Amino acid sequence: MTKLEKWTVESSTTLVDAPPFLTLRQERCRLPDGLVIPDYNVISEPDIVIALVMTRDKQVVLVEQYKHGIGEICLELPGGLSDGGDPLTEIQREVREETGYVSDNWQALGNYINNPTRFDNHIYSYIALDAEQVMAQHLDPAETIVVHTMSLDDVLEAVQAGRISAVHSIAVIYQALVRLRNLV
Repeated sequence: MTKLEKWTVESSTTLVDAPPFLTLRQERCRLPDGLVIPDYNVISEPDIVIALVMTRDKQVVLVEQYKHGIGEICLELPGGLSDGGDPLTEIQREVREETGYVSDNWQALGNYINNPTRFDNHIYSYIALDAEQVMAQHLDPAETIVVHTMSLDDVLEAVQAGRISAVHSIAVIYQALVRLRNLV
C-alpha cells in the first residue's frame, strides 16, 4: 500500500490580494518524491454557508438571483459568504436577510470542501425546519433576490431539469434528503 504524504510549501507569493473576497497565492511545492512544482496556484476565498430551509407546510425556500461570475440568473438555496464568525449564526442571518424566514429548528448537515485542488475554503451546510416568514427581505445594495417556495418533489425535479444547477445547492439538497428520511 502506498503511503500518502503532504507536499512541502517551500515558498509562497501572493499574486492577488483582494480581501475579503479573494487571495491568489503562487506556491513552490516539493512533493514527497522530491519533484518540485514551482508555480502551484491556490485561491483563498471566504467559507460559504448554505441551508435547505423548509416551512411548516413542507415547502422549500429558494432564492433566484443574477450571478455575475456565470452571467446567469440562478435558482438555489439561500446562503452566502462567511464573515469568519460562527457558521450557524451566519446562515441564520443570511436566510433572514435574503428571504425574511426564520426557524428555531436548525441542524448542521455537514462541512464540505469546496474544491480541494485549487481552493482552501469550506462549505457549512444546514437544514432549517418549520421556518416562517416573519419579515421583509433586508438585502445588500448589490442584491436583487426573488424568493420562491416549492415542494421537495418540485425541487428535485428542478435539479433533474437543470433549473437548480449550483453544485453546492445540489449537494445540500441531497444531504438534506438523507436527514429528512432519518427524521421520519
